[in-house]
Amino acid sequence: MPLAAIRAGDLDGLWSVYTSSGDVVLEPGEHVVRRRVACELAAFDVSKRFRSRSIFASLRGPPTGTLFVTDRRMIFVRDIDVWREVKPLMTPLGMPTGIAESYKLKAVKAQGGRRYCIIPRAGLRLKLARRWARGRGGRTRLRVDGEDGSRYEIYIYTEPNDPEFLSVVEGRFARSSE
Repeated sequence: MPLAAIRAGDLDGLWSVYTSSGDVVLEPGEHVVRRRVACELAAFDVSKRFRSRSIFASLRGPPTGTLFVTDRRMIFVRDIDVWREVKPLMTPLGMPTGIAESYKLKAVKAQGGRRYCIIPRAGLRLKLARRWARGRGGRTRLRVDGEDGSRYEIYIYTEPNDPEFLSVVEGRFARSSE
């Protein structure tokens, strides 16, 4: 039976993934290995050769999310910043979409919603890990393969650079033998 892949959401995770204060809701027997504030995450499904799909988009600007690394999964939780999420849409042709999205985000935020992304540890194997420092921040790119043939790319940005934390993140996945 294939395991759940990387997934993301907002209001649907309230009280099942995160609490109203932004802490993570743990499964029975699960415990947090590391917690890192001031980081950002992006996840892409790159299973198709020419059509990669964004699962979770990062935001420009200073990182504001929290990444919880547990013994079973990684959970990224970020407050909804309406302006930072809508700003890229505010072009002459994208204005109607940007306005509609801002109303939707304001409604989600008013109900206590946050953005989240869950990356399970089981069923994913680390194929590639690249790390680099730029300015004050540290970045890492992870390419992971699923047991069902799916492929994902995960980008994590921390500020300031935290190589110890990025090593913990990389060590959570089984290494691919290929």
